[in-house]
Amino acid sequence: MKELDLQLVRKGQDQSDVLQKIHELSQILERKTKPNQHLIAYTDGSTGVGMRKSKNSGYGIRITTDTHTPIFCGGGAVRSDNNNFVAEMAAATVVIQALPPSRKITMYVDSMATIQALCNLGPTSERRRIKSEGRAWKNFIRTRKKRNDIIIRHISSHEDIVTPEQQGNDHADRLAKGFMNQAKKLEPLPYFTTAEENFLVVHKDTLIGGNIREWLKGQEAERLKKEWRTLPVQGRLFRRFPQQIQNLSKSIKTWSIERIEGRAWFFFIFAICDWLPTNHRVHGHDKDKDKGSTKCNLCQGNTIETMAHLFTCPALRNEQNSLREHIDDTFRKWLIPYSALGHLPGFTLKSHWIHILQKKLANNSRRLTLSNEKMQQLVEDYWTANEANRHKAFPHFWKCVDKVLRRYNCACTRRHCCELRNCWTTPPSLIALLQKHFCLEVEGMGDALHHSAYLNEWYSLYPEDTFFGAKHDFFKQDLRGKNSYINPPFNTFEGNQNLIEKVIEKILDSLRSDLPTRVILLIPIFDGQIDHLYETQARKSRFLEIATFPKKSFSFVAPDHYHIHNNFQPGVFTEQV
Repeated sequence: MKELDLQLVRKGQDQSDVLQKIHELSQILERKTKPNQHLIAYTDGSTGVGMRKSKNSGYGIRITTDTHTPIFCGGGAVRSDNNNFVAEMAAATVVIQALPPSRKITMYVDSMATIQALCNLGPTSERRRIKSEGRAWKNFIRTRKKRNDIIIRHISSHEDIVTPEQQGNDHADRLAKGFMNQAKKLEPLPYFTTAEENFLVVHKDTLIGGNIREWLKGQEAERLKKEWRTLPVQGRLFRRFPQQIQNLSKSIKTWSIERIEGRAWFFFIFAICDWLPTNHRVHGHDKDKDKGSTKCNLCQGNTIETMAHLFTCPALRNEQNSLREHIDDTFRKWLIPYSALGHLPGFTLKSHWIHILQKKLANNSRRLTLSNEKMQQLVEDYWTANEANRHKAFPHFWKCVDKVLRRYNCACTRRHCCELRNCWTTPPSLIALLQKHFCLEVEGMGDALHHSAYLNEWYSLYPEDTFFGAKHDFFKQDLRGKNSYINPPFNTFEGNQNLIEKVIEKILDSLRSDLPTRVILLIPIFDGQIDHLYETQARKSRFLEIATFPKKSFSFVAPDHYHIHNNFQPGVFTEQV
């Protein structure tokens, strides 16, 4: 005990404010309630986590009438040593002990551990009483005369706040957090010891309130781990994988007992300690080790037999292949990413994603499907945009794809009046030609389903397209020093200004830069003077005409081509371009 800094002390006078809280609440209930009145109580505890850890916790109490009229809202702080069960028990104990005679109460508690502790307060052995968690609170409640005026019910926490019970539990939770935030700024509060045992075990300034045997076993395990980590060779694996080794040791011990294979357990111990009887381990310290006693006897390759050599030894090729196949089968069964053998992880996983995507879209309606080319493009775009993320997951990819598809869930019978009305795109062959001759690198106006694969950078109006590599909002981007291609929608207005006019103004502003800037703009030309407005504005802005497509010679790609094929063309554009 001296070495562990343990002290056995006699219980002193209770210095906490729990008894005072009970007395104050009892007086309030005596004054504001009547005999035989039915009350409702909501209790909750709150303990800091992470950077907010403190030895103090807060608890909240809300009491109302059976018609949900508030009677009392309050709580307090209690010493819990980061154990939220103590805070939950403190709140429930204060309510139970403060309940005046001839009153009935229904308590709503969101902790199942607290409910079980309150419902199992019958006679128990001294050993079980002493080693039980939160024994001071349980013993204190046992001192109360048994009455049938208390009903305890469970309520789920952190869900919808619709019913009066959910609102009451949420209020108690906010009260508990408020008292916790106040308590974490204070020094550790005194322990509640009114109903504690006569003799207590204290480690430094912390009271051991549960089973002392479990605490001592934990201390022993921590000391052994600390010593194990210091070993240069035997502790090498444990220093790198401490939690994995502890979990695996429990599983292997269970398996060896179930299969009556005790040697499996011993070989596991030898393996994690690097003690397997290889020639290097057995003869490494022999005086005649230079004569070949440490070399591998199986492959005769003049190589020292170590643990690493066993996985590359040519004589164990069949065993190594069998091990790889079993591991591969297990990983495939568990659907673990990057588990394919003999292939680059990206190639196999992308193909697998496309296969899963095809299955998910198989039962959808026509408008919520994708062509094979578009599936491949979406997968490639997602992987490129999230290249730095080593934990790319298909569920998130599917969520993004589903959101994009539902954005264009079209029910139009003839001309598009939905979001697809502005998604007529340029034929890929023309973009490839322009990209080749003008070194284009940016597509100014596109989206996840309507952008060219020939241009590496593209801008989209929709923020959710950033998951596929887009940059949000063309008008917020800087075009200076870039070669861009823009196919703006020509029937879209923002206020009294057509979108094409706004695009031309932005391009003109970007061209004033000293950086080499190039923009290729596609503009439709309609009949009549008014319909030459966009062409006239472009010419006044000193745009140069590269080419003109006569009437009925230019074919836009249909907006819904993404679920047919990449070059689907419904017909020619009737006007000039």
